[in-house]
Amino acid sequence: MRIIALDVHRSFAQMAILEKGKIRDAGRIDLEHGRLLQFATKLKPDDEIVIEATGNTSAIVRLLRPLWAGWS
Repeated sequence: MRIIALDVHRSFAQMAILEKGKIRDAGRIDLEHGRLLQFATKLKPDDEIVIEATGNTSAIVRLLRPLWAGWS
């Protein structure tokens, strides 16, 4: 299982991943529809996602929710 954290900014999110006890910088993801869809295709069903609560959060959740099997 991976824990993926998204620090959400206006036009991008900074990502960090915790996996097997190690944290790594996963870079930035542009908050554009196509880029978020690409990100969603790489999610595993047992991944956990932590998203900062900001103005863009609800839009990100609405886009990712139907595409990721792990969303509860």
